[in-house]
Amino acid sequence: MTQATIPILVFVAVACGAFAAGMLLDQRRARARLIRERLAPEQNQPGRETLALLRDEMLSRIPAFDTLLRRSERVSRLQILLDQAGLSMRAGNLLILCLFSGACGSAVGYVLAQPLPAQETLLFTVTGAALGMIVPYSYVNWRRTRRFQKFETMFPDAIDTLARAVRAGHAFTVAVEIICDELSDPASTEFRKLFEEQKYGMPVRDALLNLSER
Repeated sequence: MTQATIPILVFVAVACGAFAAGMLLDQRRARARLIRERLAPEQNQPGRETLALLRDEMLSRIPAFDTLLRRSERVSRLQILLDQAGLSMRAGNLLILCLFSGACGSAVGYVLAQPLPAQETLLFTVTGAALGMIVPYSYVNWRRTRRFQKFETMFPDAIDTLARAVRAGHAFTVAVEIICDELSDPASTEFRKLFEEQKYGMPVRDALLNLSER
């Protein structure tokens, strides 16, 4: 075994262990959620179901990888995080980016620890891999926080525009479209989603709930 392969093997072991632990935890949660859904009364929500058919909810362009990722509730939440950050990236691509960044971090940690003994070298390599994998996720989380703050700043203007449009005699859907035209991102983007959901038949209440969840 060459010294160059050590950081690679360490990174692969850490990544596989973390992925396996996450998948095991998600499977247990999925079984518990399935039991709760079977025990709970069925609720018909045709508006939401119809809209779901129109959305591109793939977590990866690779079918086999997409099927694997859909088993994980954490990955689904990761896709929501990307959407909230305003990034047109799939969760599968972000995971691949995290793995690549982790591999680079492990290599950097290994190089920096070359004068040190084996135990310290291993510690530097593992730490570099962990920090490298965190960097892309931290960036997405930062983008999400900044976008939320900007939306909160623009929200009063959006409500004021909506109120003025309704007082002028416009329908609610037309008032929402006016917001989309007059305001910039992220307010225009989020209210555009609200407008599209109503356009495809979703009740106003459900569309507003979706806006609050986003």
